[in-house]
Amino acid sequence: MLNLIYKIANAIIKYGGKAIQAIKNVLGSLYDSFIAAYKKGFAALVEWFLDHSWIVQAIYEALKAAGLID
Repeated sequence: MLNLIYKIANAIIKYGGKAIQAIKNVLGSLYDSFIAAYKKGFAALVEWFLDHSWIVQAIYEALKAAGLID
């Protein structure tokens, strides 16, 4: 799972708003807490993913479908 989190975090940092738009629907009610972690930086973002590990695969798939992750 850490490998997926690393790939997701890197894609989000690399593509910014484009990546966030790609996963916005997947995040649903978690969107606000995700954005707060995103604004705090890489470490906070990784911690958010660890706290919400159940959604990591869905976020990965959304980014992959958008062509933002391989």
